[in-house]
Amino acid sequence: MLRYDPDRIAAILAGEAERLHHVLTVAAHKGAAAAKAKRKARQRAFWKRKTGCRTGRLMALPGWQVLVARMEAGRWYSRPDLRQLIPEFADGSVRAWVHQYLWPMGLIERAENAAFDRTRAPGRQSESQWLYRLAPEGEAQAKAWREALGPEC
Repeated sequence: MLRYDPDRIAAILAGEAERLHHVLTVAAHKGAAAAKAKRKARQRAFWKRKTGCRTGRLMALPGWQVLVARMEAGRWYSRPDLRQLIPEFADGSVRAWVHQYLWPMGLIERAENAAFDRTRAPGRQSESQWLYRLAPEGEAQAKAWREALGPEC
């Protein structure tokens, strides 16, 4: 006759629950890793189509260097124009690079936009307050970085 032993049954169930939890956790991690790899491949393909550049080569330089490399000498850019030069990165990144790296390092020059209307409310502006262009030091750096990126970037 079988004897009902609640402690033994609880131990068996606890062991099975732990084993099942481990199996499910490992499967979830494998699935998450596979999904992440698939998502990254999709993103790389998207940016390669959008920029015409090999992403691995593009990421060989920091984003702010890629931005300088894509700027044309003598041309003035608003911040939205700079954003369009480098669609791989967020607008906040471009803003931070301009204010934290490029302008303080002397790679770009900044001038006030004559078309900016100070009488309008901040949310109602149609023009950027500042315009940016490559400084002479930035032009020399841009040339070197263009060579590092290759002709397709």
